[in-house]
Amino acid sequence: MSSCKKIIIQKRKVCIGDLNKYIGLYTRSLTSPLNPSYSSVDYDLNFTLIRNVWAAIENVKGIMSLDGVTDEEIPTHNIYIRYRNDITSENWIIFNNKNYKIIRVENLEENNIFLCLVCIETGSTSKGASKS
Repeated sequence: MSSCKKIIIQKRKVCIGDLNKYIGLYTRSLTSPLNPSYSSVDYDLNFTLIRNVWAAIENVKGIMSLDGVTDEEIPTHNIYIRYRNDITSENWIIFNNKNYKIIRVENLEENNIFLCLVCIETGSTSKGASKS
């Protein structure tokens, strides 16, 4: 006879009124320069706006940065938005002149209402190193 074990599932609650920050969802593209040098690692980096959306931002962990840029790979923020089927971990967020790399996209409760975007704050948009 098999036995069952009760699993307690923690429900996360997000309400429309919690979405009080206006963020930009972006795609990132890398292109090689017109006259590439094979010994060079230079490339052109471009962010293209998909859409601005309302979001709720939760700080998960503080960051340690040097000159406004961090290289940590530990999630720093959970960003909640309305459900979109075109957002993946290849997309980026820009908010308050800071870049956020999306490392995981979660469909909350699998009901296609809200997404939790688990992100790493990479630093200021004015710093080239924060775009990698």
